Amino acid sequence: MQKKALPVRIEGPIKVDAQVKAIMVGDNGKSAYEIAVAHGYKGTESEWLESLRGPKGESFKYTDFTEEQLATLKGERGEKGETGERGRKGPQGDNVNLETVAKIKNLLLDNNVFVKSDSLEGILLEFITAQANGLNFVKDDDVYEP
Repeated sequence: MQKKALPVRIEGPIKVDAQVKAIMVGDNGKSAYEIAVAHGYKGTESEWLESLRGPKGESFKYTDFTEEQLATLKGERGEKGETGERGRKGPQGDNVNLETVAKIKNLLLDNNVFVKSDSLEGILLEFITAQANGLNFVKDDDVYEP
């Protein structure tokens, strides 16, 4: 009887019980530091390691995302929550112009706060909520009008 190999397609996870033993093959090579010394580096290993560290880069900001990256941040819509108690009415505030609203929105975005609204009320709500949740903003004196 002749044995014949047949292709098999398996869907789903496959559990394999096996013990794997790591085997070293060959001698250890030189470390990166040893290679640097061989090429003329004169400092200690600690100094060499420190020399590999570059300057601290700028923090990544929400506004640095591309449209494609932003699209991947959105998850499925959650269930509607319960309506909370109505808050008390606050005092009449000053009128805020569109430029100030845009500055507040950019401040939120620069501090990685996802802003879901373009309205004054929505943006201010995001700002107040972020502050209430303990977010310390990078101060932007341009947001405040004289």
